[in-house]
Amino acid sequence: MKRIILAVLLLPFVLNADISHLFKTDFRQISISDSSALNTKVLYQLESEIAPNIFLQIYNKYYQSEKIMSMRNVDKYNEVKLKLEFIGNMFYGKLQIGDRRFDADYKEDTFSANIYQKIKQKNVQNVDVRIKNNWRNLQISFFSKYRNLAFDSYLNDDMSSEFDRDLYLKSGIIYKINDEFNFFCDGYFKDDLNISNLLNQTIFNSGIQFQKRINYSSFLEAKTEYQYDSFSQFDHNYFSQLRLTKKLSNNVAGFVSYLNRSCFEQNKFYRISTVLRTHVKFSDFTKFSQDSFYILGCKYNPENLGTNAFVEFKQIFKSRIFFFGGLKIAPELFKKYDFGIEYLFSSTKNIWLKAEEIVYKNRFSKNVISAGTSLRF
Repeated sequence: MKRIILAVLLLPFVLNADISHLFKTDFRQISISDSSALNTKVLYQLESEIAPNIFLQIYNKYYQSEKIMSMRNVDKYNEVKLKLEFIGNMFYGKLQIGDRRFDADYKEDTFSANIYQKIKQKNVQNVDVRIKNNWRNLQISFFSKYRNLAFDSYLNDDMSSEFDRDLYLKSGIIYKINDEFNFFCDGYFKDDLNISNLLNQTIFNSGIQFQKRINYSSFLEAKTEYQYDSFSQFDHNYFSQLRLTKKLSNNVAGFVSYLNRSCFEQNKFYRISTVLRTHVKFSDFTKFSQDSFYILGCKYNPENLGTNAFVEFKQIFKSRIFFFGGLKIAPELFKKYDFGIEYLFSSTKNIWLKAEEIVYKNRFSKNVISAGTSLRF
């Protein structure tokens, strides 16, 4: 794998292609009750157009978290991804290979059939393939992913090396009936490649989508969809969605959306959940390709305890200095507060500092102090 990565790294230089580098850091000090832990994330990404319409991306992430409270375990890994994309007018293709290697001391405690068992994850590989093609009024898409997890299983004093493998497949079509109506249909299949096959899943979706620009400032979307899910509590699900997006001025825009989920069981329709959401954004663009903004929003979703309201803001203080923060209240779940400061060296380079608190209802509070950078060359 190291030889492959080295060869791919040298490819843009051999081809004398333009190269873009992205470097990000994220350090978080997390405190819960009397426990605290430091999380570290360092990311490097190389992007290059190695040939007309062909793009190469190399991604490397290092992540480490310390133990906090009895429910959390040390997590430490290094992840590498290689992605090759073809982006054309009518055709899109992607091949991505990922490899995540865990530290030897990383363990995840699990319970199986009332027997205490420890699992030490060693590495996990992923191979993703995605294809999308447009032909006249028809769009065809295909997605496939293979995942292979290697781990050691400890039961009492016995250790065994095992694998957990999964194959994911999805294919779909979108047919443009006219300028306003689309018909869509897709199928998803997960094959649990292990001996038990207990986690196999099949999903089928089909429906009609409506889109219409009412005028320059208003856009209406509607969709109705049927879904069969072999792994869901309800086999036959129906979704209806309506969304109106409106631009009130050059600086103010928002939307209102409605989503209803129902199911058909035992020859009857039952309503499962309703989601009503509204969102308004006030923007003020700056010369650094960033915008000062204020966002107000709320969601009504009583069936899933998802009702909440929030406000977010990012405001320029002086040249290159921004303040940002927010408040989110979900009455049945939590309250979240955050505030931070960001300094822009340029439109592609910044450094930031942030503090946040999450108060979970009838449970505990979590405080996070974080700092990081984002540098693109």
